[in-house]
Amino acid sequence: MKKRNFFVLGMLVMVLAFGMAVIGCDDDNGGDNGSGSSFMGATLNLSGQVWTRDWDENDNPKYELFTGNRAGISGVGYHDGDEVNIGGSGSISNGQLSFSITTPLETANLQGWYWGESFNNFNFSPSNARFAELYTLNISGSENDNELSKSFGNDNTSESVEYVYVDRDVTITGSGKTTTHACDCEDYDDQCYCGSDCNCGGTSISRNLNLNFKAGWNIITIKNEYNESNQSQTMSIFAGDSSRSRWVLDEWNNYNMNIQVFIENVIPNNNARSLLRSKH
Repeated sequence: MKKRNFFVLGMLVMVLAFGMAVIGCDDDNGGDNGSGSSFMGATLNLSGQVWTRDWDENDNPKYELFTGNRAGISGVGYHDGDEVNIGGSGSISNGQLSFSITTPLETANLQGWYWGESFNNFNFSPSNARFAELYTLNISGSENDNELSKSFGNDNTSESVEYVYVDRDVTITGSGKTTTHACDCEDYDDQCYCGSDCNCGGTSISRNLNLNFKAGWNIITIKNEYNESNQSQTMSIFAGDSSRSRWVLDEWNNYNMNIQVFIENVIPNNNARSLLRSKH
């Protein structure tokens, strides 16, 4: 199976280390703080208006209503370093998404959760709990790698929504950490994507993680806050939906989709548009 999108590009490896340290719900900085409910039920039913996205002259994302139709939608999961087809079925009709999944086609031990390596003292109980993570929807029948995700992004914040299936009630915890990273522009075709000079580096800050999932499907939001002045990235995961996110349809080729997911989840700043345009 193919790797999760932004793993496969060499230019993303450094920033992934910079930006993908994850976090939890002990957040006192205002806004969502993990107090929401995560449980969605034994069957996950997703619906809503679909949007497309572009960038304006100030490099900020702009959204337009999508009113078309798409068939053949299935769920894409990720565990143990690979993307996997977890099943489900759905479509877009007149711009409205309808998708449903009950038991995923494939599950794994929670030790293989994508976010687990981003914590100190990552732990889950019971230890034999199995999971599946739905982080994007794939649209088949096209030459492009067309995907649909629920997200929000502006100059300094991004939020992405994911759905996690567990086969039993489970508690997931982890300790946050602060890590400093170097950015060597020579690894990226002599271009630096940190937002300033080459060797600019940066700091990733993760907050404590504390999630309580019920057997079935649960919803989480991954929030990234980027401070360009000190090149820091702070991330948190909380139970519940993001009030600002929307279903976004990206009908790009596979390479551009890799960059798009990277930007949406790692560096939602004013370099987004120039980074995209420079690599294709």
